[in-house]
Amino acid sequence: MFEQTGSRAGPAGARTGRLPEAAWGIRVPGEAWSVGLVRGALRVWLGTLGWPDGHADDVVTATVEALTHAIRHAHPTRIEGGPLWLEAGVVVGAVSRSVEIALRPGAPPVRTSSPRPSAT
Repeated sequence: MFEQTGSRAGPAGARTGRLPEAAWGIRVPGEAWSVGLVRGALRVWLGTLGWPDGHADDVVTATVEALTHAIRHAHPTRIEGGPLWLEAGVVVGAVSRSVEIALRPGAPPVRTSSPRPSAT
């Protein structure tokens, strides 16, 4: 079970109310081996956005630590081997940009509407 999504705009950034410049998501099993998969896929996504290497390392490290913590310490009936959905969004502020990460058990959230209208 492995699913990955990516776009120039998407759902991450909901906590701040700002729309992300780009969004990415991945669904993996809640097992230790999936950490390496997430590490590599997130690094590739950040690279496609031109994220500076040193900063990408920080984002990847923080994300991997959160994922590892969830797999090791979350309540076993919710996580153990079950799917985890991780999404990331690059949010642009007035003078900076940041990456916001969300991690939840289960499949990707069902979206009923697009955060941005599509250009035609």
